[in-house]
Amino acid sequence: MGPAFGEVPGALAWIGTAIGVVGYFSVAVADALVIEAMRTLSAAEVVADTNAYIVLATAMSLVVFRQRTRWQKRAVAAGVVFAGLACIGVGRGSSRPTQPWALVRSRAAPGPPCASLAAPHRSAA
Repeated sequence: MGPAFGEVPGALAWIGTAIGVVGYFSVAVADALVIEAMRTLSAAEVVADTNAYIVLATAMSLVVFRQRTRWQKRAVAAGVVFAGLACIGVGRGSSRPTQPWALVRSRAAPGPPCASLAAPHRSAA
């Protein structure tokens, strides 16, 4: 006699547990990466990147994995998030710094990281 309705055979139960453990640690690592990113980047950039990954994950679930459960609601929600990200991108426009060193400022000396190489020193002769 086989397993009762709703019961999982022993080997499948172990596989399910292993997948659950890997999923748990994947989420924990992802959270740690977001926390580290928020320590080094501005919160607005981290949130925008996170939302972009949510849109990407939704698109992958619909196109690659063909998940069709409530796909209309998920597609609309991803579209709203994408529209918000597009508005943020358009709104930033010209406010983005053009020099790469403007993104990362040194606490000790403002300006480019290699200021001594960027402009030669002139002696007061």
